[in-house]
Amino acid sequence: MHCIENEQICLKVSPHGAEMHSMVDKADGREYLWQGDVTYWKWHAPVCFPIVGVVHDGMKTLAGKEVNLTVHGFARDRDFQLIRQGKDALVYELRSDEATLALYPYKFVFRISYHLNGKTVEVSYEVDNMDEQPIFFSVGGHTAFRCSVDAQGEFVDTKLVFSKEPMERYYFEGEFIAERKEKIALQNLTLPLRQALFSKGVLAFRQPASKSVQLLYEDGKHGVQVDFSDFPYMGIWTKSEGAPFVCIEPWYGVTDGLKQTTFEEKEGLCRLAIGEKFSTQYTITIK
Repeated sequence: MHCIENEQICLKVSPHGAEMHSMVDKADGREYLWQGDVTYWKWHAPVCFPIVGVVHDGMKTLAGKEVNLTVHGFARDRDFQLIRQGKDALVYELRSDEATLALYPYKFVFRISYHLNGKTVEVSYEVDNMDEQPIFFSVGGHTAFRCSVDAQGEFVDTKLVFSKEPMERYYFEGEFIAERKEKIALQNLTLPLRQALFSKGVLAFRQPASKSVQLLYEDGKHGVQVDFSDFPYMGIWTKSEGAPFVCIEPWYGVTDGLKQTTFEEKEGLCRLAIGEKFSTQYTITIK
């Protein structure tokens, strides 16, 4: 485990998946990240790469091959190399190898960076195309934040506050996206969290008008704000069994639609030409 800190926050990151495990406000010792209780969900803040969501039967035709792509891709299951560490910054790297090429036949370098700026964690993703052909991929965050629930598993005094409306979510049929959408009603840009919101799975938004969302609880005294101006998709998710956490997920890409396609036709994919580099960033701020 690697740790960086400044005067205001302390962040711990595991090289396995380059995954954040802890984000503590040093003023009061409050932990903001879900601690991976396997009763509900073993992860903390996995990174999605080279896909977001699921593909039909776990298989896709990719570069003329049938390949197995598990939910959210393989990066979260791989050990990254720490290539740079400072007092307030960490940079991790994953390079394609025989194991990744068997799953995803493209050569790449994938870097994940964390940088502290006051009470803000800046999360950056970079992808280099090291192949002799264009490569296709999705990438995104899946950070889980702790919340309180009551004895019935319902959220206690927890709400999302968006910067803009309207909000339209994809309609899901099982694990996949259907063509119709559902309007999400906000009250003064606010969405009180209820478990029923997730009865059909993740709240997934394409080109959301809001590029910033706050998760607030204890009458707004505590929470986080996630800003994701570059990202064309965003998800809000929790387990449906009364889990005491909520994930806020900026994405480049989205889960499969009902119609099966080749990998290159998958909605939301990034295309990176030979020798090109992709980079993006989002931020998490303790409120």
